[in-house]
Amino acid sequence: MIVSILRPYIFLFKVEENRLEFRCENSTPAVAVSNKVGGIGLANIQRRLGLLYPDRYELEQIENENRYIVIFMYNAMNCIIVDDEPLAREAMKLLIEEAECLQLVGSFNSAATASDFMEQHVVDLVFLDIQMPGITGIEFARTISKRTLVIFTTAYTEYALDSYEVDAIDYLIKPVEAERFQKAIEKAQSYHSLLLQEEKEAIETIAAAEYFFVKAERRYFKVNFSDILFVEGLKDYVILQLGEQRIITRMSLKAVFDLLPKESFLRVNKSYIVNTAHINSFDNNDIFIKSYEIAIGNSYRDDFFEGFVMKQQRW
Repeated sequence: MIVSILRPYIFLFKVEENRLEFRCENSTPAVAVSNKVGGIGLANIQRRLGLLYPDRYELEQIENENRYIVIFMYNAMNCIIVDDEPLAREAMKLLIEEAECLQLVGSFNSAATASDFMEQHVVDLVFLDIQMPGITGIEFARTISKRTLVIFTTAYTEYALDSYEVDAIDYLIKPVEAERFQKAIEKAQSYHSLLLQEEKEAIETIAAAEYFFVKAERRYFKVNFSDILFVEGLKDYVILQLGEQRIITRMSLKAVFDLLPKESFLRVNKSYIVNTAHINSFDNNDIFIKSYEIAIGNSYRDDFFEGFVMKQQRW
């Protein structure tokens, strides 16, 4: 048991393996409290957990008590299966279910459906077939972020050289044997640990409501939320566009979005987050911020008009 006192608040922590239990006494558990008046709220806790451990924890509040339990799934890799053959997907699913370090979060019969899923969810590892109708596994692998590991699964040995050209970490021949599968997973775990460490070093969160620090060019830059015009996501990086400055840092667009205050920032397509305070004008298809023109994605249009336009009308 660890006790930390930050008057007038008392924090009691208890850690057991991947389970963290903590109690916040004299605190407001369910409401995010402005740092101008002090306090700690559940919304603030969730916000920081979401940044540091996206999709890797479960948070439970004990009713009628200021006590919370966080179950970390930090050592587990979120994985998906992409294969056009139903029997092959089922065989891979059975192998994954036997691996404690893997959490299967999706199974898809095409690269297109897998790509849509990966835009909205954290995926650490893809078990990817090569020969598929439409977009092949090799073509799809070239579009995947380097933070997502790829293991090819195929019945054909002649694609081995192509797999290394797209930085796949392993190449499994169907039918996949359990022993060979385990070796591939151990390799994936080693790479995954390195990637997690790199991502954690890319951003430092500060217990404040107005800014954060991001790592770029071997330095940490203070970024005020109000100064951000928009955030652009690239394959392995994001660009924070400020008024007179651009900051490029290695992290995911989802990680940035989880940190930003939702009352001011909206995701308007798969590659952009905008600060609504800086919107100069818009139409049905585009948003204009200073000299920048940003398209509104079809799947994000309803959220934009509900989250921004309708809110302005209510005001």
